[in-house]
Amino acid sequence: MDGNFALYNNIDLLKEYDIYRKSDPNSHDVYVKGIPYMFITTPKLNLSQDNIDRDNFLIYMKNIEPDLMNCLSTSGSTISPFIKLFSNAFRGIDGKDLASRTVDIGETFYGYKQTLPISIIDSQVGDTLTVHYEEYKHLPIVKLHKLWTEYTEKVRRGTFQPSREAIQQRFIDYVASIYYFVLDFDGETILFWSKYTGAVPISVPYGDLVTDGKDHDIPELSIEYIYSFKEDLEPGILSDFNKVSLLDADALKYSTERTQRGFIPYTTNDLFPYNFTEEQISGSQALVVATNSYDKANGMPKRKYKLKFFK
Repeated sequence: MDGNFALYNNIDLLKEYDIYRKSDPNSHDVYVKGIPYMFITTPKLNLSQDNIDRDNFLIYMKNIEPDLMNCLSTSGSTISPFIKLFSNAFRGIDGKDLASRTVDIGETFYGYKQTLPISIIDSQVGDTLTVHYEEYKHLPIVKLHKLWTEYTEKVRRGTFQPSREAIQQRFIDYVASIYYFVLDFDGETILFWSKYTGAVPISVPYGDLVTDGKDHDIPELSIEYIYSFKEDLEPGILSDFNKVSLLDADALKYSTERTQRGFIPYTTNDLFPYNFTEEQISGSQALVVATNSYDKANGMPKRKYKLKFFK
């Protein structure tokens, strides 16, 4: 008996049936929703003096909270690839499933028909995303989203001018990318990841701030974004994230030519090895690294990825 049950730990889940699965569900390596992290890339808002002088709120932000205002621009001496305030205040995100659009064909006189999938594009392009934040007493999350959404409005109306770089290279300066990770409870191992490209906020939750004086709870801000394209579990997302985190010039610039994004196979990739030294990162604070562990006993992936933070 003991010998048979000893086989449980050596089952290859890809090649054998786990006949002991229902006997003890807690002993299985099942997916448990872990620790969520989100990174929003810094947009390239043109916060020039000409634009600032045309808006009272921008004048206020420059004079009172210039460091906060600069979180939405890549100009200046201290460029951050991600808006760290948003990552620190992040509480959750509303995900979206991938689903195929279907079509019915070959319907007979009696109503029999065949249903086939025709496209998954509807699940990948052009939709909305809700991100949940906690807010701090001086309302930095609200202020940044007010500035961001009003900038998009005034650029479209011609009140603000985009930068010369944006005009010459023909890119939209107020869009960003959102990287989303779910980590295991070790705080490092990446279980799930997504990327939302062309993201921009379209709401400011002033309603979450008002009160009738009876309740004094801590509000959770829910801010809606639109995006142009969504990807899930694509290996190239991880190398994209590292390029942005390293302030790679090609990753931070938009051009009319589509850059070739590197594919990361399971055996070799362009990610950092898990044991690399901090001197190699030159000021970055978050990077995806690769491990070479492979558990033959339970058929786990040959390679795992970890999100590492450095100071």
